[in-house]
Amino acid sequence: MTDRLSTIGDYVQEAMASWQVPGLALAVVKGDEIVHLQGYGVRDLESQAPITPDTLFAIASATKAFTAMGAALLVDEGLLEWDKPVREYLPGFRLSDSYAAEHITVRDLLCHRSGLPRHDLAWYGTDFDRDRLIKNLAHLAFSHGFREVWQYQNLMYMTAGYLMGALTGTTWEDFTQQRIFDPLQMQRSCFSPEAMQQQGNYALPYRIRRGKAEGEEDTLELMDFYSDRVMGPAGTIHSCATDLANWVMVHLNEGRFNGQPFVSPANLAQMHQPQMVMPVDAFMATLLNTTIMTYGMGWFVVPYRGYTLIHHGGNIDGFSTMVAFVPQEKIGVVVLTNIDSRPLRDVLAYEVVDRMLGLPDNRWNSRWHALHAEMMASIDRDRQVTAQAQVSGAAPTHPLEAYTGEYAAEGYADFKVRQDGDQLMAWIAGDWYPLQHYHYDIFNLDLDRFELRLPVRFLMNVQGEIDEVSLPIEPEVQPVIFKRKPLVLDIETLSSLAGHYALPIEGMELTVALKKDRLFMAVTGQTERELLPRRASPSALEFQVKGATEVFLEFQQDADRAYRSVLLKQVGQVFQATRIPEA
Repeated sequence: MTDRLSTIGDYVQEAMASWQVPGLALAVVKGDEIVHLQGYGVRDLESQAPITPDTLFAIASATKAFTAMGAALLVDEGLLEWDKPVREYLPGFRLSDSYAAEHITVRDLLCHRSGLPRHDLAWYGTDFDRDRLIKNLAHLAFSHGFREVWQYQNLMYMTAGYLMGALTGTTWEDFTQQRIFDPLQMQRSCFSPEAMQQQGNYALPYRIRRGKAEGEEDTLELMDFYSDRVMGPAGTIHSCATDLANWVMVHLNEGRFNGQPFVSPANLAQMHQPQMVMPVDAFMATLLNTTIMTYGMGWFVVPYRGYTLIHHGGNIDGFSTMVAFVPQEKIGVVVLTNIDSRPLRDVLAYEVVDRMLGLPDNRWNSRWHALHAEMMASIDRDRQVTAQAQVSGAAPTHPLEAYTGEYAAEGYADFKVRQDGDQLMAWIAGDWYPLQHYHYDIFNLDLDRFELRLPVRFLMNVQGEIDEVSLPIEPEVQPVIFKRKPLVLDIETLSSLAGHYALPIEGMELTVALKKDRLFMAVTGQTERELLPRRASPSALEFQVKGATEVFLEFQQDADRAYRSVLLKQVGQVFQATRIPEA
């Protein structure tokens, strides 16, 4: 009932103020007609530039439906089959579960049933390209069996886009531009914040920083744009309410736009049909009064007050969006906001749908506020429990310098630790974050951008040295062990270590030889072994004997900064060898 939209502006303004949202764009569609299209608030708090229907926002994971649509277009053309294994299109495709790797299909990729959990920190903030991320999939742990449960998975959408590019001899971006944006007259839509800024009339990203002290108010602050073209098919489209209204029309009109066929009704139906039953948490069960939720391909499909509601939202740094529609009644809504992780997008989507369907008022804004406050209180309670479990006075086992370095694990970007005064800092997800000491060798990694705190456990080797980091980088699987990366030394330094060293055992000698760019060692009468650079200190260089994880050589400098002695260290024994002068 479009007459009930006459007062939607007042509702929007009041709800925006209650959530501290700077700006918002709203589009409402009925059949092939836009019945409401308006901007509210500002896109820039400093300049007070207003939001318009053409203001660009990051739509984040609402991108996924575009990737699913691209696949549907290729199925229409006969270039792709929903249920043919991906490996038949990408022969080199590998996963850590070999059965899943052999059988996973495009349908599986698009309905989140691979068996892989999110593993978002395997890509977020990294400089990996798509080829590297595809290869890294072979190292990521599964949390469930293939097709066993629904688990949201961004990397599988990246894989689907990568496959589309491979099949068409182009990129996912070019395909989406030519086959979706252009035909649907989505003239301002693009694929990066850089491209968005070049066009002008774009929203700046904001977030609410929670007051940490009791009584301290929350503050609204500007964020950096998140730029990651590699994960494009999972969430990098930037668009506006005007363009997305056209996008919704296709889904309301059996795959037609402006009366012309765009995608076949059969393959549009494949996207809209439930493919996997989803778990329903207490939060959503209370909110929607349902125990059933499903996922199609690129869309959530849920029962809603006697109707079927199809929707997909998106959250990325500083933006929160929602695209939703009720296909049987041919109504749709687009909500774009320039705020990080606030539920106003959901409030307005449900409110508009209710008004268009003539349903009784459901107090969406007040209910969301109550549930959101409860969720925040739960996070605070969990942190209090963690604080109470801390062992008082349990200091780190080593000086802070001993924890610094670079640590590596297959499938992930390096985890780096540096010292900043009396504070350790960790590089993860594309930025430096503080490591707050908790107790013993456990530190809390405070990822405030994500409202997330991870316990980081540093591990010692048999020599008592900090050598590994255990990081719960994906909560659905066991913590990932990051091993200290070997030291990289130049040829000049390696050459200075070569020579003969006398051991404190009569007739025994340690020989160190440089061969090309690698060092080798041999003790009299024993097989030659390669030495792997391991760590450096101001007066020593340490190597591990390859193939012997508990045997190390530590070359020590004298007062002249020359390496004239070496410690041969193994479990329970340390031998000092002295360089034999050359004749």
